[in-house]
Amino acid sequence: MSLPKEKKQARFMMHVSLIIGALCIILFVMSIAMKMWLMAIGMALCGVAQYFSYKGWQKKA
Repeated sequence: MSLPKEKKQARFMMHVSLIIGALCIILFVMSIAMKMWLMAIGMALCGVAQYFSYKGWQKKA
């Protein structure tokens, strides 16, 4: 059936969420260092969203 394909897609999306979350953390630190506060808030929110996305895909995998 299509269950293995769904698990494969869930694992792939977990990795995508992890990579985007890592980039958000890097940009968060850089934006704080450059004192770009609005961007720092945006990257923090993006990182939190990616965490919940990762957990959602983890339940499906």
